[in-house]
Amino acid sequence: MERLEEIIKCPRTDSTLSYFEKEGRRGFLEKDKDIFYPEINGIINFVGPESNTKHKKIGEAYDQSLFMYDDYMEGNKFRWRLLKYLLLGYGYDDIKECENITRKLFQRVKRGIVLEVPIGTGIHTIREYAKHPDILFVAIDYSWGMVKEAKSKIDKMGLKNVVVVRADVAKLPFKDGAFDGLLTLNGIHSFPEKEAGMRQMSRVLKKGSAFFGSLVVKKERWITDLMMELFYFPGKWFCRPALTRNEFNKMLKENKLAKKVDRLIKALVVFESTKETS
Repeated sequence: MERLEEIIKCPRTDSTLSYFEKEGRRGFLEKDKDIFYPEINGIINFVGPESNTKHKKIGEAYDQSLFMYDDYMEGNKFRWRLLKYLLLGYGYDDIKECENITRKLFQRVKRGIVLEVPIGTGIHTIREYAKHPDILFVAIDYSWGMVKEAKSKIDKMGLKNVVVVRADVAKLPFKDGAFDGLLTLNGIHSFPEKEAGMRQMSRVLKKGSAFFGSLVVKKERWITDLMMELFYFPGKWFCRPALTRNEFNKMLKENKLAKKVDRLIKALVVFESTKETS
């Protein structure tokens, strides 16, 4: 937790946090305001009491989808592979692209600290974490179910270079320029506050560092647009408004993230960008 303590801050007050351990309680403490963020089963929780918000509903939707999430994402079972193909138009192409940009990012960083948001269950990336012991990975998600499953995978693999955090991407609990790289796979389309999330991800990334990821966009495939309206938005897997490819590229530019690569697989944009140095 020492390296984490160097880069975190209180998301409510922007002040320094200190690691606290006493009488069975562990976590990070903001001493002036007496704000405590607990460590629960090895997961640091920066999400406070929830009201009936979009964030809570989306978190609950992903909690409830935990039983089939990995099979759906990797197409391990025919029914989930078929559903994914019908809704989004791709099968294994997206998996290969996500694996490729993950490897590219980690190879580019080599040493340092990488943020992954959202981690999901870690199905795409945890195996890659094990190959880069010199990188500290900070893996966050809003869904309790997702972070618990990711932490379980990490523990089973015995990885010591990963910290799992529950946090809101629109209120990241990290200092400016804390990370040497940032990965966001298949997550931006589910953010309730996309613009705030993009601002926060850019803020915590060092200048000149890599920002890689993927997201589903609208107006590239009519059946995907239809299925988003019929299933993904009502099911709270995606959150309105969906972005077009151009709108996302504009958002990158507004946040000083210079796009280098932008590939389209049906309705999935896979991108590689770098935070501008000036």
